[in-house]
Amino acid sequence: MSEEKPHFRTRLFWIIALPWIVLSPLSAWFLSTQLVGVEGVSEGAARAISSKIWGVAGGLVVVGCAISWWLARRMSRTLESTEAFVQGVARTKKFDNPPRVRERELAGILQAVERLARSIAKRDRKRERGRQHLETIIESTVEGILALDAKGGLLFINEVARDILRLPLLIERLPDRPPFSQLTAAIETCIVKQHAITRDLELEGAQPLRTLDIQIAPLRDEKRQVFGAVAVLHDVTEKRRIEAMKRDFVANVSHELKTPLTTIMGAADTVADNPTMPEETRTRFLSRIVANSKRLNSLINDLLDLSRVQGEEIQRSDTRHSLRDIVRESIVRFEDKARESDIRLLSLLSEEPLSVAGDDRDLRSVADNLILNALAYTPPGGRVTVRTRRDGQWAVFSVEDTGVGMEPEHLDRIFERFYRVDPARSRHQGGTGLGLSIVKNAVHAHGGEIDVRSRPGEGTIFWVRLPLPTDNDSEASPSPPEPDAAKRGE
Repeated sequence: MSEEKPHFRTRLFWIIALPWIVLSPLSAWFLSTQLVGVEGVSEGAARAISSKIWGVAGGLVVVGCAISWWLARRMSRTLESTEAFVQGVARTKKFDNPPRVRERELAGILQAVERLARSIAKRDRKRERGRQHLETIIESTVEGILALDAKGGLLFINEVARDILRLPLLIERLPDRPPFSQLTAAIETCIVKQHAITRDLELEGAQPLRTLDIQIAPLRDEKRQVFGAVAVLHDVTEKRRIEAMKRDFVANVSHELKTPLTTIMGAADTVADNPTMPEETRTRFLSRIVANSKRLNSLINDLLDLSRVQGEEIQRSDTRHSLRDIVRESIVRFEDKARESDIRLLSLLSEEPLSVAGDDRDLRSVADNLILNALAYTPPGGRVTVRTRRDGQWAVFSVEDTGVGMEPEHLDRIFERFYRVDPARSRHQGGTGLGLSIVKNAVHAHGGEIDVRSRPGEGTIFWVRLPLPTDNDSEASPSPPEPDAAKRGE
């Protein structure tokens, strides 16, 4: 309106001044004509009066034009300030410092504008809060979320997606290399087909390898036209690992059960089909049946123990047991086996009983499995040393052997079910491949920790740390006992 202000003011002036300009001369002419022929008024007097009437009319025209110009200027300024104010409200959505107007109509307009501005501001605040809440929800979700337009430009990405894909902070497009190129291709497919799709994507170069489940859906505008796509990234690496472990577990259990069962069935069929078999041969087959039955029973018991210590329903007992005594009993149980294998089984046990809270059956299982594992992987002439001691508020139990040791790549997997560093040696010793998995789960169920260190050809040492009750402080000895004073069963 800035270029039209002079024209607007001129038009407004003519609208106001036109009655003065038209009516004043018309009235003067009408009055002058009425003087002609009036009795008692001479022609000269009539002309004099007519001149005065025209003079007054001219004066009224001048005064009217002046008043009209003043009114037009005043009204145009009021309208201009009102226009500028309304434009400011439209631009800032704020109703600040409204102009003062005397015209009732303009005041009503400003009041309506104020109500509209406040309504818009309230709606904008509500929309902004909704946008902030939405951003907070998106940033708080555990899934990665990103959106791309139809040309591949990055519209949005949350921190989770940025961390999963390891992208820099300032980025406008996804890199044109695997695995981003596969992700971009999947998004383009979604945009072209205009319907949701699901893809699995492996992040190459990630250590360890990570797998993503990606759900992609098209983005539509108010006209239902697709202008991009949004992708939700689920890191399913752990889920896929657990699924693989379940498959391996079922396969391993089937194999471990089938092997002794096949032997038992074969031996039993042989004995049944040969009633005249020599007694010595019959005894050998029956011994084989008994041995494999024991192996089968041991496997089932280990599976039941593993299921129990892994189950969510397990509850930690408050009953206290002497860890030293439990370990000592385990040593006694395996002394004959160690002697038969020509292995020195040494015990360096603390004088303190080290009372720990928990299930004595699980604690015995921890001690038995660790000692049995050490004996299984220690050659004749070797040594297995079992220790217990106190470390602050922890009871520490360790088993050290001078056996074959392990390569570093095995250390992260030895606690997995059915994992064997040397399958032939383990099966020869009658192991099920579940012992260390039972140990780890039992220790964790008691709030403890387990660690291992090993060197090929030098041996292995396992540490188990179990929390001591806080009221057991009075039983603490100032320092671990000297090895010579603590030796048992050499």
